Amino acid sequence: MSLQHASVATFAEEGAPPSEAVEVEAEPTRGGAFLVSDVMTPLVYSCSLGDTLDRPARLMWEHDCGAIPVLDERQHTVGMITDRDICMAAYIQGRPLAHIAVASAASKHVYSVLPGAPLSEAHHLMKMHRVRRLPVVDIGGNLVGMLSLADVLRHSGGSLDLHHPLHVENVLTTLADAFRPGASRRPEDRG
Repeated sequence: MSLQHASVATFAEEGAPPSEAVEVEAEPTRGGAFLVSDVMTPLVYSCSLGDTLDRPARLMWEHDCGAIPVLDERQHTVGMITDRDICMAAYIQGRPLAHIAVASAASKHVYSVLPGAPLSEAHHLMKMHRVRRLPVVDIGGNLVGMLSLADVLRHSGGSLDLHHPLHVENVLTTLADAFRPGASRRPEDRG
């Protein structure tokens, strides 16, 4: 695991057992600037690399979400699995979801953010790596929440400065980039 001593961390590792939802209270922000903890979703459902694809598919259906963090045995985020990843794995492998390991379909690189990071920093990370969701992890790498572009967009209207990273036009540009067809969003596919 690679943990940078800044407010943004990157993880890439392998693991095993399943995890249940994790819920953490967000702390209030001082000084008026939004922090990741102010807008993140604190209740997150997850799966492990050893699970089969039916588990994240069921969690996504039951909890109306499109991505699930993948955790290792220490509860560290080591990947992400999306509804698209599940569909493509089932199609390409031609097997039922209960016979396909999460490890074969999940992304291997994870861009994550600490709860105390400024929201503008998380937005920059999303834009730079063309991702729509960031797991929120504590300094030990434990999952404490999820931040989506929708969360950022809901809190972006406050800045009137067009050059501010959280101005609604800048957030919409990031959203458009994340949905741009043709180029892969997975870091391992982009070389």
